[in-house]
Amino acid sequence: MLKPMTTRKPTKQAASILCLALIMGGALTACKKSAPAPNQTGAQTTASPDATEADKPKPQVRRFTHEAGKVSIAYPEGWDVKLDTPPFNIIGLSPAEDGEDLFLDNVSVRIGVVGPDADAQTVADIEMRALARDADGFRRKGLSAETIGGSQAIRLDYEIDIIDELFERRIRCVLFIMVENELAYAVTCSAFAPDYDRYRQTMLDIARSIRFEE
Repeated sequence: MLKPMTTRKPTKQAASILCLALIMGGALTACKKSAPAPNQTGAQTTASPDATEADKPKPQVRRFTHEAGKVSIAYPEGWDVKLDTPPFNIIGLSPAEDGEDLFLDNVSVRIGVVGPDADAQTVADIEMRALARDADGFRRKGLSAETIGGSQAIRLDYEIDIIDELFERRIRCVLFIMVENELAYAVTCSAFAPDYDRYRQTMLDIARSIRFEE
């Protein structure tokens, strides 16, 4: 996980050390459906209608803003946003899930403090080493770069196994790493392998909607 955000700037010694551990699909865990968590201080959710066609209205798109993390992200109508414990996870849970699902296809955002010399490639290299070392069945599928929200993003496509006392699943993931203002952002799209093609474009659209707030 990324080093948690704090109210103090990192020390000079810490500035060149990126203390990053494993991100297995962001907040990638087996989970059951539950009611959306209530909003917390410093987080806002606003709704704005998408453009509509004359014959068929498009679903609304909502934008979630996490003020402490200086970031916002858009997600389609019917998805839920939940805040986890620090270092702040923003998770969109797909509405098209079966009630018996043990894994919810999701997009998550994890935020952590890094030093002033850190960049997306450096953080991504650390994440890839951690995944290769610690993740069950890790298999890298692709590595590329693009621009998201005006920031350079390193994209890692990979697969891992999630092994739980209840089940074992092959998970396909796309991880985007970005660094802005001494904060690292890990945006991960995670889907049960048989569902991946079904959710892929929606999850990528959510990930690419991220914007960095002043």
